[in-house]
This record gives sequence, C-alpha cells and structure tokens, in this order.
Amino acid sequence: MRIKKRKTTGKPKPRYKLDQKVAILTKTLPFQEQIASLRRKWHIPQTGFAFTKEYKQWWDNLSQQTKQSEQSLEHQQALQDIKAHHITNFTRHSCLSYIAEYKHLQSQLPFTQFYLDLLDLRKKFHLSDYWAHFLEQYLEFNKVSTRKGYNTFIHIEHNPETKEQEVYLRIWEHTRIKDVKNIWSAVRLAQRTLPGFRGASRKSQPGILERDINIYQLHCQDEKPKDIADAINDKYGSLSAEEIRKVIERMEKKAGVTSKKLV
Repeated sequence: MRIKKRKTTGKPKPRYKLDQKVAILTKTLPFQEQIASLRRKWHIPQTGFAFTKEYKQWWDNLSQQTKQSEQSLEHQQALQDIKAHHITNFTRHSCLSYIAEYKHLQSQLPFTQFYLDLLDLRKKFHLSDYWAHFLEQYLEFNKVSTRKGYNTFIHIEHNPETKEQEVYLRIWEHTRIKDVKNIWSAVRLAQRTLPGFRGASRKSQPGILERDINIYQLHCQDEKPKDIADAINDKYGSLSAEEIRKVIERMEKKAGVTSKKLV
C-alpha cells in the first residue's frame, strides 16, 4: 500500500518563521551588544537572573528607586510648576501641552526609563510590540519566549469623544487567518458590547425587503395598519393589520428610530 505524501507549498509556516527570527536575532552580535549594555546599565547579571529571589530583590530595588524619585522635592516641585502654569493659561492647546510635559517628567523615573530603553531596543531592530514580552524576558532571564498562541487578540476600549465602546482586533506580522478564526467566538462576544448590536441578521426572501420598505413608507405617511394592508395585499399577498404592525416595529428597530420618520 502506497502512502501519499502531502503536498507542500514550499513556504515556511508563520510560526516557523517567527522561531527562525528569534534564533537569528539572539545570535546577532549587534543585538547581543545592546543586551549587554542594558544589563550593565540596569545592574542585571550578564547571563540574566538565575534565581527568583535574586530577580525579586532587583525588582524591589527598582520599585523603591522609582517611589523615591516620585516623592523627591525636585519631582514634586516640577509637577506643581507644570500644573500651576497650565491652570492659569488653560486652553485646549495648553491641555495637550500639559500632557506632553507631564509625560516628559514621568519619563525621568527609573521604571519609565527602563521600559523606554526596551522600546528603543525594539525600534533599533524593527520589532513590533509583539516582541516587548520577548525582549524583557531575554534581558532579565536570558530566556527565549515568544508566547506561543499569542498571535492575535481583542482589545475593547471606551472612546471619550463618541462616548461609545470600540472593539479592535490586533494582528501581528505572523498572524494567519486561522488565528483570527480561532478567536472568532470571542470577537462575537465582544461585539455584544457595541451600540446597536442585534445579533446575526436573517436573510430576507426576495421582495420581502421591498415590501417592508413600502409598508414603512406608508406608515410614515400616517396610514393605519388596516389601510396599509389593503394597499399592499394585491402586490405582496395577504397580511393582517397585526402583521403590518410587526413589520413596522421591525423596521423601526433596524432603522434605530422610535418615531414615524427615518433619520
């Protein structure tokens, strides 16, 4: 019995390409030089932390340094100066300026500087923010981790301008259609948070939509359900006044109105 071999396209799979990129990156001299430089700057062992206790002590020290910097008289005075200046000169432009100045002040804190260094490293090697976790793990523990299965995700946020929920689907350079399909049930759940969500739409039979639009147009002209039924029954078949009312309610719901006029 002959076993048929599966045909391959010859193209490497995205996951393989991702692992390949990690292997090449970690063997590159410029990358290793940048990692060594950051480890010296942040007092991380050149081979990474080997023990959890050692890492925790380093993390606690960094947290303490950040707290002390925030509570320092110099930092507090700079913060008060920024607030005082923008309170006395409040405009939309000054509000944006205040945010920029505040971010600049916060960027001087140890914690923020640490993550800004990781951001700079990512930009130097043209890496998306998918790689942020990998870079931090490699810098601190010398471990290679690319979060298997973390190929796309859903982000829900509130838009302050429209005051509505918005759903975003984040993809990466290695995301495949299969990855999106795998989380599609979660996407559908996220859609339920959106305004106007009404679930899956049912397919209308040919002519049904035209009939319903005609019914709704007559309703907008203040025609009564019984009179509408008399007007359309010759063309679309027999409908009772109660069925006409249900069509009108359905059309209003689809249009997002509760009055007789479409908007």
